[in-house]
Amino acid sequence: MDVYEHLRAKLATHPMGAPESESILEILRILFSPEEAALALHLPFKPGRDSEIAQRAGLPVEEVVAGCEAMADRGLVYAFEARGRHFYMLFPTAPGLFEFPFMKHGRLDLPFERLGELWADYYAHGWGAEMKGRRTHVARVIPIQETVAAQQTVLTFEEVAGYIDRARSISLQDCACRVSHGACDAPLDVCLAFDYGSKYLVERGMGRAIGREEALAVLRRARDAGLVHMTSNTLDRVEFVCNCCACCCGLLGTVTRLGGAAADIASN
Repeated sequence: MDVYEHLRAKLATHPMGAPESESILEILRILFSPEEAALALHLPFKPGRDSEIAQRAGLPVEEVVAGCEAMADRGLVYAFEARGRHFYMLFPTAPGLFEFPFMKHGRLDLPFERLGELWADYYAHGWGAEMKGRRTHVARVIPIQETVAAQQTVLTFEEVAGYIDRARSISLQDCACRVSHGACDAPLDVCLAFDYGSKYLVERGMGRAIGREEALAVLRRARDAGLVHMTSNTLDRVEFVCNCCACCCGLLGTVTRLGGAAADIASN
């Protein structure tokens, strides 16, 4: 078993999964050098201290920090500093290894067209089917709060505008799904992140900081384009709002392309 298969097996232990496939192995070979893949094997899925990672990997702390920072700059590893120590976490397949490199598509020297093909193949022949079969929903829909033409009022779980009003900071990113597919006319820059996540994306060059008025304008633009507001299926906080199309979105694709039931995506 080579280092990339070991890394895939590690990713498979995360709830987001990473089923066996030649596609995911080629993806990992593109994203990670052999040395980075070997280091990533020692990274936890929750932030771990640089010294603890170095001990597990049998490497000097300075080498661990340099390697992890390089991976963090490409959207492969989560990184932060506290009390003079560095902390790192390996991103899962999603949200993480899929989305974040595509969010930096104009600033990274990667074969993005090939990556898009590989992720599409992986989604169609394994990973997507695994997501479709989960009992716990990864995401939920946020219906628009207005009356539609048929005089039916869409009931809301929450108002997206409320998230924006409560957010301490907001960032705007390109939609990784549409960058990956490369053949959709829907607006690209409509992915919103809030609070600490938004600051991190801005710091790492994956997004730009915006204010509340621009965020509301993004939502109106997404609504007018017929996009679906979606967020993570969590009760305690909302970290992002994606504005999704059925042709590119992996989560909506469990219904539109993989034959899943609409119930595979939760609402209230």
